[in-house]
Amino acid sequence: VQTFAHMADEAALATARIQGLTGSTEQTREAQAALFEMSQRLQSGYGEAVASFSRMLPAVKELGGGVAETTRLTEILLTTAKLSGASATEAANSAMQFAQALGSGTLQGDELRSILENNNTLARTLAEGLGVTIGELRKMGEQGKLTSDLVANTLIGSYDAIKSKAAELP
Repeated sequence: VQTFAHMADEAALATARIQGLTGSTEQTREAQAALFEMSQRLQSGYGEAVASFSRMLPAVKELGGGVAETTRLTEILLTTAKLSGASATEAANSAMQFAQALGSGTLQGDELRSILENNNTLARTLAEGLGVTIGELRKMGEQGKLTSDLVANTLIGSYDAIKSKAAELP
Protein backbone atom coordinates (compact mmCIF):
# COMPACT_ATOMS: atom_id res chain seq x y z
CA VAL A 1 0.00 0.00 0.00
CA GLN A 2 2.85 2.39 0.80
CA THR A 3 4.44 1.76 -2.58
CA PHE A 4 1.19 2.54 -4.35
CA ALA A 5 0.73 5.71 -2.29
CA HIS A 6 4.29 6.77 -3.09
CA MET A 7 3.72 6.18 -6.81
CA ALA A 8 0.49 8.19 -6.69
CA ASP A 9 2.31 11.05 -4.95
CA GLU A 10 5.08 10.97 -7.55
CA ALA A 11 2.53 11.10 -10.38
CA ALA A 12 0.68 14.01 -8.75
CA LEU A 13 3.94 15.91 -8.25
CA ALA A 14 4.94 15.29 -11.87
CA THR A 15 1.59 16.58 -13.08
CA ALA A 16 1.83 19.67 -10.90
CA ARG A 17 5.41 20.36 -11.98
CA ILE A 18 4.64 20.09 -15.68
CA GLN A 19 1.32 21.96 -15.38
CA GLY A 20 3.09 24.81 -13.59
CA LEU A 21 5.60 25.11 -16.41
CA THR A 22 3.29 24.72 -19.38
CA GLY A 23 0.28 26.52 -17.95
CA SER A 24 -1.90 24.31 -20.11
CA THR A 25 -3.78 21.14 -19.25
CA GLU A 26 -3.55 19.96 -22.86
CA GLN A 27 0.22 20.54 -23.08
CA THR A 28 0.64 18.84 -19.70
CA ARG A 29 -1.21 15.75 -20.94
CA GLU A 30 0.81 15.69 -24.16
CA ALA A 31 4.10 16.06 -22.30
CA GLN A 32 3.22 13.41 -19.74
CA ALA A 33 2.15 10.93 -22.42
CA ALA A 34 5.35 11.52 -24.41
CA LEU A 35 7.57 11.28 -21.31
CA PHE A 36 5.85 8.11 -20.12
CA GLU A 37 6.13 6.44 -23.54
CA MET A 38 9.76 7.52 -23.78
CA SER A 39 10.55 6.13 -20.32
CA GLN A 40 8.95 2.81 -21.19
CA ARG A 41 10.73 2.53 -24.53
CA LEU A 42 14.14 3.49 -23.11
CA GLN A 43 13.60 1.55 -19.88
CA SER A 44 14.47 4.60 -17.82
CA GLY A 45 12.72 6.25 -14.91
CA TYR A 46 9.67 8.40 -15.55
CA GLY A 47 10.73 10.69 -12.70
CA GLU A 48 14.10 11.20 -14.38
CA ALA A 49 12.37 12.15 -17.64
CA VAL A 50 10.05 14.60 -15.86
CA ALA A 51 12.98 16.16 -13.98
CA SER A 52 15.00 16.66 -17.18
CA PHE A 53 12.00 18.03 -19.03
CA SER A 54 11.12 20.38 -16.19
CA ARG A 55 14.63 21.74 -15.90
CA MET A 56 14.92 22.43 -19.62
CA LEU A 57 11.48 23.79 -20.53
CA PRO A 58 11.99 27.35 -19.21
CA ALA A 59 15.27 27.73 -21.13
CA VAL A 60 13.83 26.18 -24.29
CA LYS A 61 10.89 28.59 -24.09
CA GLU A 62 13.33 31.49 -23.87
CA LEU A 63 14.93 30.21 -27.07
CA GLY A 64 11.54 30.25 -28.80
CA GLY A 65 10.78 26.54 -28.45
CA GLY A 66 8.17 24.72 -26.46
CA VAL A 67 6.99 21.37 -25.21
CA ALA A 68 7.80 19.48 -28.43
CA GLU A 69 11.40 20.68 -28.55
CA THR A 70 11.89 20.07 -24.84
CA THR A 71 10.50 16.57 -25.19
CA ARG A 72 12.96 15.85 -28.00
CA LEU A 73 15.88 17.21 -25.98
CA THR A 74 14.78 15.10 -23.01
CA GLU A 75 14.72 12.01 -25.19
CA ILE A 76 18.14 12.90 -26.59
CA LEU A 77 19.57 13.24 -23.07
CA LEU A 78 18.05 9.97 -21.84
CA THR A 79 19.05 8.08 -24.97
CA THR A 80 22.62 9.32 -25.10
CA ALA A 81 23.05 8.61 -21.38
CA LYS A 82 21.87 5.06 -21.98
CA LEU A 83 24.16 4.69 -25.01
CA SER A 84 27.06 6.03 -22.91
CA GLY A 85 26.43 3.43 -20.22
CA ALA A 86 25.94 6.20 -17.67
CA SER A 87 24.64 5.29 -14.24
CA ALA A 88 21.40 6.88 -13.07
CA THR A 89 23.40 9.38 -11.02
CA GLU A 90 25.69 10.25 -13.94
CA ALA A 91 22.72 10.63 -16.27
CA ALA A 92 20.93 12.89 -13.78
CA ASN A 93 24.07 14.98 -13.26
CA SER A 94 24.66 15.51 -16.96
CA ALA A 95 20.98 16.33 -17.51
CA MET A 96 21.06 18.89 -14.72
CA GLN A 97 24.27 20.44 -16.04
CA PHE A 98 22.83 20.52 -19.56
CA ALA A 99 19.69 22.29 -18.34
CA GLN A 100 21.82 24.79 -16.43
CA ALA A 101 23.87 25.46 -19.56
CA LEU A 102 20.73 26.08 -21.60
CA GLY A 103 19.51 28.49 -18.94
CA SER A 104 22.82 30.35 -18.71
CA GLY A 105 23.10 30.85 -22.46
CA THR A 106 26.29 28.88 -23.08
CA LEU A 107 27.64 25.38 -22.61
CA GLN A 108 31.06 25.80 -21.00
CA GLY A 109 33.03 25.20 -17.82
CA ASP A 110 31.58 22.73 -15.32
CA GLU A 111 28.51 22.06 -17.45
CA LEU A 112 30.56 21.04 -20.46
CA ARG A 113 32.99 19.05 -18.31
CA SER A 114 30.09 17.13 -16.72
CA ILE A 115 28.66 16.23 -20.11
CA LEU A 116 32.07 15.16 -21.43
CA GLU A 117 32.60 12.95 -18.37
CA ASN A 118 29.10 11.60 -17.73
CA ASN A 119 27.48 11.48 -21.17
CA ASN A 120 30.17 11.09 -23.79
CA THR A 121 27.63 10.04 -26.43
CA LEU A 122 25.90 13.41 -26.06
CA ALA A 123 29.26 15.17 -26.38
CA ARG A 124 30.19 13.12 -29.48
CA THR A 125 26.77 13.75 -31.02
CA LEU A 126 27.15 17.47 -30.47
CA ALA A 127 30.68 17.49 -31.86
CA GLU A 128 29.62 15.50 -34.93
CA GLY A 129 26.64 17.79 -35.48
CA LEU A 130 28.95 20.79 -35.39
CA GLY A 131 31.57 19.07 -37.58
CA VAL A 132 34.30 19.32 -34.94
CA THR A 133 36.37 16.98 -32.77
CA ILE A 134 35.88 16.63 -29.02
CA GLY A 135 39.02 18.73 -28.51
CA GLU A 136 37.60 21.45 -30.74
CA LEU A 137 34.31 21.18 -28.86
CA ARG A 138 36.17 21.86 -25.60
CA LYS A 139 37.85 24.87 -27.18
CA MET A 140 34.52 26.18 -28.45
CA GLY A 141 33.20 25.86 -24.91
CA GLU A 142 36.18 27.75 -23.51
CA GLN A 143 35.60 30.50 -26.04
CA GLY A 144 31.88 30.75 -25.20
CA LYS A 145 30.89 29.69 -28.71
CA LEU A 146 28.56 26.88 -27.61
CA THR A 147 25.48 29.03 -27.23
CA SER A 148 22.23 27.50 -25.99
CA ASP A 149 20.59 28.09 -29.33
CA LEU A 150 23.42 26.44 -31.27
CA VAL A 151 23.61 23.46 -28.92
CA ALA A 152 19.85 22.85 -28.76
CA ASN A 153 19.36 23.16 -32.52
CA THR A 154 22.35 20.94 -33.28
CA LEU A 155 21.09 18.22 -30.95
CA ILE A 156 17.51 18.45 -32.19
CA GLY A 157 18.93 18.13 -35.71
CA SER A 158 20.58 14.87 -34.59
CA TYR A 159 17.34 13.47 -33.16
CA ASP A 160 16.66 10.91 -35.90
CA ALA A 161 20.23 9.58 -35.81
CA ILE A 162 20.10 9.23 -32.03
CA LYS A 163 16.72 7.53 -32.19
CA SER A 164 18.04 4.99 -34.70
CA LYS A 165 21.02 4.26 -32.43
CA ALA A 166 18.60 3.74 -29.56
CA ALA A 167 16.70 1.17 -31.61
CA GLU A 168 19.89 -0.94 -31.57
CA LEU A 169 19.91 -1.11 -27.76
CA PRO A 170 19.14 -4.53 -26.34
